[in-house]
Amino acid sequence: MKNTNKKSKESYSFLWLILVTAVILSVVYFTMRNDWANWAYPLDENRNGQLMKDFISMLGGLIVLAGLYISFIRSRAMDRNVQNNSEQLKIQGENLKIQTSQIEISRESIVNDQFKNAVEHLGDDKEPIILGGIAELNLLASNYPDKFASIVVNIYCNYIKSEAPEKKSDDDIKKNVIRSIIENLSKNKVFHPFEKNLQFTNLGCVDLSNFELNNFDLSYSILPYSLIDGKINNCEINRSKKSVVRMEHIKFSNCNMHLLFENGTISNCTFDQDCFVHFLILDTDFENVDFNNDIGRSEFYNCLFTNCNFMNSQYGFRYYCCSFEFTSFKGEFLSETFFFCSYFKNVEIESYLKGNDFTGGKLNHGYHGVYPFSIKVKESLINETDLSGINFSSNLVGQKTHETEYMMSEKIANHVVDMYNTRVDDFSQFKKTKHIEIPINWEKVDPH
Repeated sequence: MKNTNKKSKESYSFLWLILVTAVILSVVYFTMRNDWANWAYPLDENRNGQLMKDFISMLGGLIVLAGLYISFIRSRAMDRNVQNNSEQLKIQGENLKIQTSQIEISRESIVNDQFKNAVEHLGDDKEPIILGGIAELNLLASNYPDKFASIVVNIYCNYIKSEAPEKKSDDDIKKNVIRSIIENLSKNKVFHPFEKNLQFTNLGCVDLSNFELNNFDLSYSILPYSLIDGKINNCEINRSKKSVVRMEHIKFSNCNMHLLFENGTISNCTFDQDCFVHFLILDTDFENVDFNNDIGRSEFYNCLFTNCNFMNSQYGFRYYCCSFEFTSFKGEFLSETFFFCSYFKNVEIESYLKGNDFTGGKLNHGYHGVYPFSIKVKESLINETDLSGINFSSNLVGQKTHETEYMMSEKIANHVVDMYNTRVDDFSQFKKTKHIEIPINWEKVDPH
């Protein structure tokens, strides 16, 4: 402030000097103009006029000088104002950064408190509070995916594992809570890239209809009793137990599946070509199912296939006492596949055949649904093999003559029943009700 006043005084001093100079010149001019005129212009008759012109020029020069100086002072003042404004803006910017940092710290603290409270809600005994905590975590992951998405996935999965372990009774599991978590993991896209590890869990009582599961690992778990209208993508379902009675309108893509399935129905489902599947399935109905993939060395016992399509090559499958109606095999080849004691009606085989076994095969004369295993084995034992229910592709005529289609023997019948009993034992929870005894009049022969 002092410097500004000092500069202002210096500016006015110069102007005063110019003014005083102008006044002195004027006084001198008017008091001594005749003498100066005679001295400056002795031979000029208009000497006073000439001197007046010189005086006016000098005053004009002083005025121009004063004007230039005033302009200079103004420009300096403007520069100082710009500099002052720039410094003020810089100070304001720094203050704004400090305020923004304080707001960010405050917001971060609020978000962390929200996260802490949401996690604490998961430990509450009351289901509505737990559901509130689940919703809070889902919202935080949506708003701050880089910070919370991965963490929330782990929290969700660990909660399900602790709340619904494989050996826990269905009645003791918070079904709505588990469903809410899986719904968030399925529908919120920020969770899709992360693997959801739900191994060794009991999801049997959880309704997962209308869901799309992405990157779930359900290995060694009990799957839901009902799966309807959904998609399962990039999932591991290794040695999972499908206690379900119904699977409808499900599309599997890029899944690795080793599935145990017993006493249910699978309808209007699709297994894409990029799935690797190994089935062990007993007493199950398949309807309108497309197997576009190679399903490995799968085993089917006492299953009914209606309007199904096997579109890829098959090698080493086992069909024991299965029924096939309006079903087609259209892979490049069908090799080393057993159709022991199976029934065929309107079946199309358009594959190159090699080393398959149709022993005990029969024309289906009216069986609709899954019938007792022992009945099918017994009928195959007492009747000759009949493959008239199969339409072999015309370009493969003659190939089927290399296939085994012998009449069923007691030795093979015993072996088939033993295989079934062994597989039933794999489903330990059904062992007592599903075990089949070989009739007394069948001679027990070592199948090997």
